Amino acid sequence: VAPGGVSSSPPPSLAPSGDPDSGKGDLQRLAHLYFQWGEVAKACHKPEVAMARYRTATSLANDYPQPIWALAAILFEKNQWVEAHPLYLQLAALTERDPTQMPVGREAIWEKLAHTSERLGQREAAVGYWEKLLAIPEYPHQAPGHLILARLLGEAGKHDEALQCLASVSGGPFGHAEKFEALMLQGKIWQTRND
Repeated sequence: VAPGGVSSSPPPSLAPSGDPDSGKGDLQRLAHLYFQWGEVAKACHKPEVAMARYRTATSLANDYPQPIWALAAILFEKNQWVEAHPLYLQLAALTERDPTQMPVGREAIWEKLAHTSERLGQREAAVGYWEKLLAIPEYPHQAPGHLILARLLGEAGKHDEALQCLASVSGGPFGHAEKFEALMLQGKIWQTRND
């Protein structure tokens, strides 16, 4: 596994085909090389070089998810939501086609889509992604997810839904910090609701 937890081996679709006339296979192998060069640049703390390599890899094989995820991650870290968001949408579509080829699970992609949607002012889309995530019992970030969802719902004027979401945190099996934050947010929502 390469730095950042992304698998460094090419997916089966990028493995050598044995067909010398396979131009697409050559492009896919070249894309994999550019992805690897991007991983090296990232490990050497050269994000701009890494992004250039990942962009080249995605231009050569636009259905190769590893460089898409790696490029989106750097853009996300740099708060470049406008550029990162469509990459996460592309990854979500690729996940629907073949989840076995993905460097991460759909939950990680939906979480990034929830964050980028919110930052781009797409509150309803962000709410939808959080609702999908929180419907998965194994989702590891239940408490923070409920808190974010409740805040978004409160900002949208959906106070009853926000309060119900917060009740699941304050009455759930979460830590004191999460429960305190839920109670504080409940107070703000009640105040807004009564104004």
